Order: sequence, then structure tokens, then C-alpha cells
Amino acid sequence: MKCLYLLLIIVAIISDYCFPQSFLYSGLFSVSGSASFSYSHSNPDYFVDITEKEISISPTISYFIINNLSAGIEVAYNFYQKAYDSDNYIEDINMYLSIGPVIKYYFIDDKIAPFVKVAYLQSIYNEIESVYHSRESFPGFTVKGGFGLNYFFIKSFSVETSIDYSYTQNKIEIYPEGGSPFSDSYRESIKLSIGMLYFF
Repeated sequence: MKCLYLLLIIVAIISDYCFPQSFLYSGLFSVSGSASFSYSHSNPDYFVDITEKEISISPTISYFIINNLSAGIEVAYNFYQKAYDSDNYIEDINMYLSIGPVIKYYFIDDKIAPFVKVAYLQSIYNEIESVYHSRESFPGFTVKGGFGLNYFFIKSFSVETSIDYSYTQNKIEIYPEGGSPFSDSYRESIKLSIGMLYFF
């Protein structure tokens, strides 16, 4: 039975390479995503230990509404924790959740397929402070634009590399002498990324 499965896989790969076909046709689904985890520990002061943890997850599912053009949903979640361990234990937690549509257009339907993409994500930013025992939520949004290319190893799998620009705006709480208690926080970034896509 194992030999039969291996034979079927080999035949599928050979057929992908030997016969011309469309990679990006109407009715196709694609799934991609990224995940990361970071941890650091430092002791900048003899009396203070600082521990930082960060988790990021960002899955995307898309559907090709016509040949070479896909529309989908992107979800992004980020968890960041910073703890100060001294005479008093202090812990700050920031959580960021966003969701929204993403559109991607491929210029060429071939094994190497360059593309452009745009996305708009609505977000909620949560801040937890252990000192004041407070938890607050602030709304925001992110606009993304980028370009890149996909390389198809076989019909169902590709490697994608892209350069993305993003602009994020969030409400933050301030305590001014009168006026509005909220202000806008802005962030711009450029990101180079490499990932895998699965098509079905």
C-alpha cells in the first residue's frame, strides 16, 4: 500500500511538470499564513529582570473569482507580554486582532507568477496593565499594499516572496488638560516576507 501511495505521488509530480496547465484559474482556493514566537530575558539593572514574549499568527484564505484574480480574508493576531520582576512584579500585555479583505492580481499564469496585492483590515487593540489593574480596548485600521511573485513547485504548492507596505492607525487614550481624551497613533512599515501557499 505504501508503494502505491508513493507511485501516485510520483505520477502527480511528473504530470505537473510534463503537461501544460493553468495554475491560477477561476474557482480555485488558496491558503497561506505565517506564525512566529520570540522570547527574551535581560537584566539591565541589578534589581530588575525583564522578560519579553511575543506571538504572531496571520492566516489568509482566498478564492479566485476570475482567472488570475483572487479575493479573500486575512486575519492577524499579535500577543506581546513584558514583565518586570523586582520588588514588585509588573506585567504589561498588548493584544492586537485585525481582520479584513485582501485582493491579489497575478500578471502571468505560469510557474513564476508576479502579482500585486492590497488589503484593508479593521482592528482592535487591547492593553492590560497590572499596576492599575486596567484593561482597555481601542479601535483602529491597517491599509496594506505590496508586490511579489510565486514560484510553483507543483500545481498545488508554491513559494511566495513579497515586499509589503502597511499603514496602521489606532486610537490611544491620553489625559490632557481638557479636550478629547483620545488621540491617533500612526505606524508605517515595510516588510520583506517569504512563505508557502497551498492551492485546492
